[in-house]
Amino acid sequence: MGGSQEIIEATLLDGSFAGAREVRVASTDVSYRLYVVPARQIRDFRTHEHMSKPGIYMMLGDPTDKRPEIYIGQAKRRKNGNGTIHRIIEHIDRGEHLFCQWAIMLVDSPRKFGPTELTNLENTFTLAAQEAGLTQVRNGCEPSNSELTLATRLRLDKVVETTRLMLGTLGIYIFDPHPDGGSAAKNPQPSNTGEVQIARHASDTSTRRSRRGGTPNSAALR
Repeated sequence: MGGSQEIIEATLLDGSFAGAREVRVASTDVSYRLYVVPARQIRDFRTHEHMSKPGIYMMLGDPTDKRPEIYIGQAKRRKNGNGTIHRIIEHIDRGEHLFCQWAIMLVDSPRKFGPTELTNLENTFTLAAQEAGLTQVRNGCEPSNSELTLATRLRLDKVVETTRLMLGTLGIYIFDPHPDGGSAAKNPQPSNTGEVQIARHASDTSTRRSRRGGTPNSAALR
């Protein structure tokens, strides 16, 4: 197998494939995490430590639609401790983006995801979604962008690349075509690429590990 490998861990937060899950890269060099939460559970996680961090969020519509609606935004960490998930709840309380059936959150500490990083990530993800054409992007205008140092640009490029891998591991294709064709975003399930393992913890929370290398393997559930 050529190329480097990425081990991606997916934790089922309520022990159910149909529920919320946390996705992260098994590396000490990666601190950001991805959360995918069904709309019916969003308020249940409003006090979640990591979902309250700053981040990029995506409010995704019906995953069975050929081109589901999506809204992409950013959320800073506020003085009261509120962060990404609270911004999503604000949208819902205001009657905005009510098409949302899944909330996707990419979060990290304020030191890693400051205003400059968030602005550039929002811009990058929004333009990528529009260019891919797999969803109907409901952002009213193109997000602003700002100048970055080379080191910051390289770091954020890696964040974007890894986020695509993490979404693909769950079978969510917003920025890249689905390998089997069909809908851009599936009801998050194990991807048909990579080696997938499922383990059960004592707390009845499941963790899935997906090993991504230079050449995808067929999925295997163990």
